[in-house]
Parts: sequence; structure tokens; C-alpha cells
Amino acid sequence: MIVTKYESEAEWLAGRECNITGTKLKDITPKLRGSGRKIGFYKLAADFLGVPDDIVDGMDRGHELEEEGVIALSEAVGIEFEHELVMWKSDNNPAIAYSPDGYTKDFVVTAELKHLGSARHLEIIDTDRIPTEYWAQMIQSFIVNEKQKIHYFASRDPRVTARPLHYIETLREEVEGDIDKYLTIQEDVLEDVKEFIERIAF
Repeated sequence: MIVTKYESEAEWLAGRECNITGTKLKDITPKLRGSGRKIGFYKLAADFLGVPDDIVDGMDRGHELEEEGVIALSEAVGIEFEHELVMWKSDNNPAIAYSPDGYTKDFVVTAELKHLGSARHLEIIDTDRIPTEYWAQMIQSFIVNEKQKIHYFASRDPRVTARPLHYIETLREEVEGDIDKYLTIQEDVLEDVKEFIERIAF
């Protein structure tokens, strides 16, 4: 695995170009998981709790609150996470990449923190499942980092004072089939992109 550290968010964003990152993987794979309740249910629950479900760009909000979220997760699970702007690229194909929010020094455990707003936070607490749109991102962490054994997906909203943090632990052996499937999808997509570029090149 190739680890690249970045000095600024602008460099990190530029480094994500031309890579299938965990965030992008969901856009090239079919939806496989979901929740029975609709988001409106959780928005109503947030209203009853007196917690506004602000409409903020999830990525911007996540970056603003990420460091304190990693600290909160570290305390909750008893694991010290590194928190830096990094991108990991697969040893087998450097176009397959992942940027963890937190990771252990030995690279065995990774963490992904989400600050999605009150309604989504309540939905994640209720379902105790990684939302569909983040499943591929979690799988990507295992694909890129072959040393990884555990992934923590955490949802955090400090305004939900009764339960500001909820996390879900996933072990590599629980998702081996998805790891293989999503790796194959990426390899196929990258091959298709290469063939397309060769076909349209002048």
C-alpha cells in the first residue's frame, strides 16, 4: 500500500483525481443495502428532539468536525487513531485509492466518521447499519489496505445529546465476498476507461 500525506486539503482533493476512492466507488456500483424507514421519519424524530436537521454539505461538515469525531471514536472504542490528510493507493493498482479519517499506526484498524445531520444520525442509530451510500467506501478500505482487519464506521452529531456517537465495527472476514466483488468491479471499470480513452484518442 502506498501512503501519501498532504499538507493541505487542496492538495488532498487534487490527489483524489483519476482514482476510484471509497467515496467514488459507490457511484460505480449498484445499490445493495438500505433502510426500511424513509428519511422523513428521522427528520420528524429530530424535530421532536429539538435538534435541527440542518442542510449542510456532508463533506464540508465532515471535514470541519472530523478531528473531534476521531477523538470521540478513539475514546469510545479504546483505540488511538492517527488523523492526517492521507491517501492510500493499492499496491496492485495505484488508481484504486482510499482516504481514511482515522487509522492505527500499524494500519490494522481504520475509521470513517460521518457528520450527516440529525435525521441521518438517528437513522443510523435505529438501523445499526452502514448506509448504502457508504458501504462501498468501507469495502474500499479493505481493498486498498491488505493489512487491515477492522473498520469502524461512525456517525456523530453532538447535538443529539442522548447519543452523539454511534459506531459499527466490521471485520475483514465478514465482508470477504464484497471485497472480491468490488475489486473486480473497479478493475473492470478501469479497463473500460482505458479502452475508451484509447478509442477516442486522436
